[in-house]
Amino acid sequence: MTAATTATGAPVFDRARGAELRAEDGRLFVDLTGAGGLLTPGHNHPRLRRRLLAHLAADAVGAGAGLPTSTERELRATFARTVLAPAGLDLDVHPVGGDPLATALRFAAERTGRDGVVAFTGSHDRLAGAPGTVFIEHGRADLARLAHPAPAAVVVEPVQAEGLHEGPAGWLAGLRAAADETGALLVVDETATAGGRTGPYFAFQHSGALPDVVITSAPTGGYGPPLALLLLRGGCALPGATPLGDGVGDQLALVAAITGCELWAEGGTDRRVVARRVERFRAEVAALPGVAVRGRGLLLGLELGPVRAEAVRAAAFTGGVLVGRSGAVLTATPAPATDLARLDRGLRVLHRALLATRPDHP
Repeated sequence: MTAATTATGAPVFDRARGAELRAEDGRLFVDLTGAGGLLTPGHNHPRLRRRLLAHLAADAVGAGAGLPTSTERELRATFARTVLAPAGLDLDVHPVGGDPLATALRFAAERTGRDGVVAFTGSHDRLAGAPGTVFIEHGRADLARLAHPAPAAVVVEPVQAEGLHEGPAGWLAGLRAAADETGALLVVDETATAGGRTGPYFAFQHSGALPDVVITSAPTGGYGPPLALLLLRGGCALPGATPLGDGVGDQLALVAAITGCELWAEGGTDRRVVARRVERFRAEVAALPGVAVRGRGLLLGLELGPVRAEAVRAAAFTGGVLVGRSGAVLTATPAPATDLARLDRGLRVLHRALLATRPDHP
C-alpha cells in the first residue's frame, strides 16, 4: 500500500485542475462527476484562483456573518446581467445561508397562508413524514385531485438528482398550470441541474414555464461551501418582508459565484462542443444491450442494474476515470467546462467498460 492509498486501496487525491485529479502516487484520473455535480467551471479554474487571491489581498470582507456586503451586491448584479437578462427571465436574486429548501417552503407558507407541500417520489425524501407533506408519483401533474387541501408549494426537480429521472414532455408546464389553479407556488429545485448541465442555464427553461421560486445550492464558481440562491419570480416577494434566510457568511463563495457567472457568459461555444460529444456518446450506448439511458444534456444516467453498474464503475476507475452510481444507475455528469481531450478519454474508457460487462460478452 502506497502513501496514495487508504486501507481499502482507494487513492488519496492531492491535486486537481480542470477535469483531472491527481493521486499522491502520481496516477491521473478524469473526473466525469464534476465533483458530484458541484463544479461548473471544473477544478481550480485559473481565473477563479486569481479572483479569490485578489479578494484576500485587498483585505475585502471574508466573513459577512449575514451583513450586507459589496460582494453580495456584485453577485446579484452579475447573476442578473449574465444569466437572467440574456434568457429573458424575470427573477429576483436572493443569496441565502442555511437550508435553501426550508427557506423556500417557509416563504411559500408566508406567501399563501398555507402549510401543505406536494413533493414527488424519488425527490426530497427528507420531507417524508413532515406534517402536511404529500408525495405523488413522479411525472403526475393533476394536483387538484391528488392534494387536499390545496398546498402552499409544489416542489420538483426537473431531472431528479437520484437516478437522473426526467419527467415526461410537458410535465413542468402542467405543474405550472396546476399550481396556478390551486394557488400554490411552484418551487423548482435546480440543485442538480443549474449551470448549463442540461443546455440552458436552468433545466426549467426547456418547458417554457416560469417557476415562482427557483433553488440552486451548488457553488456556482466551484469554491467554498454550497452557495444557496433563491430566485423569486418578479412580483412574488412579500411587500416589506424580512430578508430570506440568514444571509451568506462566506464571501469567498460569493466571489467564486461571480466568476462562475462571468465564465458562463463567455463559454457558450465550448459548452456546446462538450454537449454534442456527450449526446453522441448517449446515442452510441443507447444501442448497447442491457442499457437504458436517462437524464438530459450533461446529466447522463445509464440504468444497468446494481451489479453491472458497480462493475462498470469499478472498471472505469481502474482505467483512470471517475463516474458515479445511484443504485442501478451509473452516472456521468461532467462539468460544462470539461476540455474535449479529457472528455474523449473518459468516455472511451467508459464505453470499453460497458462493452466488457454487456450481457452477451463471452
